[in-house]
This record gives sequence, C-alpha cells and structure tokens, in this order.
Amino acid sequence: MGADLDTRSRIAQPLFASRKPQGQLELMTATIGPAPDAFIVAAGGIGTVLEAMMIWQLLQVRHLDDTPLVFAGPMWKGLVDWAKESMLRPDSPMAREADMQIPHCVANADEAIAVIREHHSRWKAAHVQAT
Repeated sequence: MGADLDTRSRIAQPLFASRKPQGQLELMTATIGPAPDAFIVAAGGIGTVLEAMMIWQLLQVRHLDDTPLVFAGPMWKGLVDWAKESMLRPDSPMAREADMQIPHCVANADEAIAVIREHHSRWKAAHVQAT
C-alpha cells in the first residue's frame, strides 16, 4: 500500500489519542500517513480490500488527485470487473465510467513499477513545462 503499517504498535498506542478524525480524508491520512505519490496494492484479505476501496473512493471524489492506484496480481481484475458490472448498470448507475478507469490492474510487480514510471514521466513533463 502507500505506507508500511505496523499494526502491532497500534494496539499498544491508540491511533487517535486526543480526538476522533473529522472525516474520511482525515481518517485515511491518519491511517496511511501523508498522501503518497502512488499506491500499489498486492494480494491481501478483507483489510487490504477495504483500504484499497477507500483509496479508490478518495481518488474518485478528488480528495487525492493525480495519484496512480495500481492493483497488482490476479485477484484485482475480478473485483474491478464486478464494480463495473454492478455500478455501471444503465438502470441504476452508481458510478461513472471514468471512476472505473482509476485503478490500473496489472499482473505483477514489474508491470506495477512500469505504470508508476509512466505516470512519473507524464507528471515530470507537465511540471517541467509549467515552470
């Protein structure tokens, strides 16, 4: 994911000592730290899926912007296909086609790194031209 999380230390130290987070972005920031340059999500369980969906949603509503979300491994294509089938139904759409383009599904780590490098090249070109 976007950060190396040591959940054992969280058990001993409450995540929010003085107050509760005020919103989804604040909760996510407290969970993963400052917004990373990219997210690569590998195979995992329910917690990994939950975090991946939260990141996808934050990208969808542009609380995070211009940040690649890469799903690496065979389990993710089925999830994205399910989201497309279920959420883009003409009779009751719950998302836009553009929302389904947010995650990049790749087969392995090498392909994930290639997606990140390509994104970085585009970002660098845009920012070098802007300055």
